[in-house]
Amino acid sequence: MIPDTKQTPLCDIPFVDWPHDSRMMARATMEGAGANYFAYGLDGVQVAVEVGCEKRLREVCERLNLRVDSQWQFPLGSDKPPGSFRHGSRSYGGKENCWLYWHLTPNGIAAK
Repeated sequence: MIPDTKQTPLCDIPFVDWPHDSRMMARATMEGAGANYFAYGLDGVQVAVEVGCEKRLREVCERLNLRVDSQWQFPLGSDKPPGSFRHGSRSYGGKENCWLYWHLTPNGIAAK
């Protein structure tokens, strides 16, 4: 079940300040759509995006009233994530060698 953040003030407060139950429900919903490795920061949350799940995850985030403020790739280095999180990048030399992370912010918080 997706929490109805459009009907509550949750869209106006940082993700880390959401009530625990709402935050955990949102995390579980995003995990089901292809996100993992959550980290809280600034006003939002950073998530690693599974390969091929970008569209579905974006739709879920919109229903949660979260927007993608930024996205970035960086090389795996010594990280050993499951293959489903290994994105390809020409910038870093080829296939399956990068993470893709999104920074998600509640829609009611002004973009920085």
